[in-house]
Amino acid sequence: MSASQINTNIQAQQSLLNLQNTNEELATRRERLSTGLRINSAEDDAAGFEIAAQLEAKIGGQEQASRNIADAKSMLGVAEGGLDSQLNILQEMKSKAVQAANDSLGSKERDAIQNELDALTSELNDIAKNTSFNGTNLLDGSVSSGTSDLQFQTGAEKGESFSTNIAKTKASAIGDSSGSRTIGDGSGNFQGQGSGNTLDARSSGNVKAVKTIDNAIDTVSSELSDIGATQNRLSFKQENLETSTKNLDSAQSQIQDADLAKEQTQVAKLQVLQQSGTAQLAQANAASQSVLSLLG
Repeated sequence: MSASQINTNIQAQQSLLNLQNTNEELATRRERLSTGLRINSAEDDAAGFEIAAQLEAKIGGQEQASRNIADAKSMLGVAEGGLDSQLNILQEMKSKAVQAANDSLGSKERDAIQNELDALTSELNDIAKNTSFNGTNLLDGSVSSGTSDLQFQTGAEKGESFSTNIAKTKASAIGDSSGSRTIGDGSGNFQGQGSGNTLDARSSGNVKAVKTIDNAIDTVSSELSDIGATQNRLSFKQENLETSTKNLDSAQSQIQDADLAKEQTQVAKLQVLQQSGTAQLAQANAASQSVLSLLG
């Protein structure tokens, strides 16, 4: 541009454009320093923004799944506590049944044992009825096999679930495998021989009662073992989720997070360019002032 032209100052316009670009870049770098993120909007990196958003959703889902597993383990822990109490009662009943099987006892003594067994049977039923988690009964058959298995969402995607069930442990549901002898008769009374709810005065009848209680103990202890195995599986799932979440966090960080040392270096450079650009714009604007000397 000729120094005598004043309507169009190309040097000043170019200096202004460069200064505006420097200011915009400096603003971007400062935003990254203030947020710690390289990608703050889709404009910064469209593909990276989409990938980071998907990773963030995946991470959030896995973190919630991990909390789901913790809740599931808590639920199973409640069931385990109820079963432990029932097992203690059955062990006490075993002692009483063995005592009643001894012919050194008379009818009155056996009646007293029967009353105690009836009370313990009622307590078995109370535990089965009242053991619940968030309104879900756990030991009364509500979540038993073939009825309504418990479903736990253990992953961030559809289909990543885990199901289990808990056996019904009411007194009328535990005994021998054929179901001919059960602990309770359905009314909260002890029933050890398959008919009536009183101990048989004969030794053989009381031995049947002992056998029935033994089978009930097997049922409850087996269920406790199953719950323990389920809790172990859930623990492994939780550990796997935590590892996966950590790896996804790392991947998201590589894409989205800013390198603060690099950004600070760029800011220092841009600040120098900003000052230099401002000075050059001032000089370009002043260049046309020389024309005034021709008009003097």
